[in-house]
Amino acid sequence: MELIELQNNKDLKETYKEVELLEFYKKYMSIEVFPHLCRHAIKYFSLFRSTYNCEQLFSKMKHVKTEQRNRLTDEHLTNTLRIASLNIKADIDHLCKLKQCQVSH
Repeated sequence: MELIELQNNKDLKETYKEVELLEFYKKYMSIEVFPHLCRHAIKYFSLFRSTYNCEQLFSKMKHVKTEQRNRLTDEHLTNTLRIASLNIKADIDHLCKLKQCQVSH
C-alpha cells in the first residue's frame, strides 16, 4: 500500500527524478508515512556499504600480507589493517611544532 501511495504522490515522484536516491530517502521520505519502505531502504543501503568496506579491507590485507611478509602474526596483521583502514590524516605541521629540536651545548 505504501508503494502505491508513493507512486500516486506527484510531488514525491518529481523529487525522485531530480535528486539522488539516498538524498531522496533522507530528506523526503517520512518514516511515519512510509515505515516499511524506509526500513527496507535502510537495509538496502547498509548492505552495500558493509560489503564495500569488507572488500576494501580484504584488498588492503592482500597488499600487507605478501610473500615477503608471510610471517606476520595475527595480532600484527590486525594492527596493521586497523592502521591501514583509518581515515585520519596526520597533521605533520602540528607534530613538527610539538617536536623539540636538540640544541648544541
